[in-house]
Amino acid sequence: CAIVVGLIMLAGAAFGVPRTVRVTASVGVLIAFVVLVTPEPSVLRAAVMATLALVALSRGRPISGVPILSLAVLILLVTDPWLASSYGFALSVLATAGLLVLAGPLSRLLGNWLPRWLAIVIAVPVAAQLACQPVIILLDASLPTYGVVANLLAAPAAPVATVVGLLACVMLAIVPPLGVALCWLAWLPSAWIAGGAEFFAVASGASWTSNGDC
Repeated sequence: CAIVVGLIMLAGAAFGVPRTVRVTASVGVLIAFVVLVTPEPSVLRAAVMATLALVALSRGRPISGVPILSLAVLILLVTDPWLASSYGFALSVLATAGLLVLAGPLSRLLGNWLPRWLAIVIAVPVAAQLACQPVIILLDASLPTYGVVANLLAAPAAPVATVVGLLACVMLAIVPPLGVALCWLAWLPSAWIAGGAEFFAVASGASWTSNGDC
């Protein structure tokens, strides 16, 4: 959702479109995007957060991640209390909270020994993993050995797959041959992510159980 909204806002700014029009267009595209990818709990969380950030931006208010996340969770749970029982929703909220709260301190800590860019690259998946682990361990009573590494390798491919995949869906309805070509292009980063997940899932010592066995 952040990638889609960011692209709309940047494109509008490049052509001198007023901020109100850019925000309105971003909300419209965001709604269409949610419908396209289906309103899964994690998608709803991201969409509501993005909408709240756009509203704050349109009113000239400062945008702060933790309050926006908290308000988004409150709105969604009031609207659909059953989301409280969704592991996908809980993991999405925790991962986002980890990025907002832990990524900064972790990157500064790692920056004492590593180049700043590398410290940030490592801090992001580590923060998400630490925040999600209490819930993940309820699903699987083990610790993923290569989780952070897998996320590091998948991260560059995710935005490419998102943007190209979205363009493919649009073009399939307008210029089908171009849409098919874009589908094949989107398959490449998607296959990279899936292949990495499958590789690390069966790698030696992929997880550690509570008794120390792997």
